[in-house]
Amino acid sequence: MARTLIVVEDHHAERELRDALRRVASESTTVLTADALLAMRLRREGVDAHLAADLVAPDAIEPLDRAALAAVEAAIASSGTQAWAPLLGDGLGAYLEYPLIPTFIRAVRNLAVVDDLTSRAPFGRIVAVGAGPLPRAARLVAAGKGLTLE
Repeated sequence: MARTLIVVEDHHAERELRDALRRVASESTTVLTADALLAMRLRREGVDAHLAADLVAPDAIEPLDRAALAAVEAAIASSGTQAWAPLLGDGLGAYLEYPLIPTFIRAVRNLAVVDDLTSRAPFGRIVAVGAGPLPRAARLVAAGKGLTLE
């Protein structure tokens, strides 16, 4: 039987998460979240809940982070071809790089976690609950793999 993966960023979308859990048979559902407290509470209730940070394989961290850093570098390369270059000059990249790094690293790791999780188990559909980086990653993976997305 195809399982359902429910992906929720954190407790701010808990009401929508609870609605999704009511709609889906609990024995065929897995919840993925970035909120440790929410994952712990769900596990206590008998829900198969996982924390996204726990699912990043230790040997995958360095290659994933290198990919994210390369993406940041490509996004802000001081080639002068970006739309902002004539206004602010080539030096803007140095100011953008620092705040972008955590966002890019989180995005790449989230994509890897959702992709790996959906490769290891026969998920037939993904329910992306609320907004945030983790549900956005789930939407991208579902589109790429042709999984049903709600």
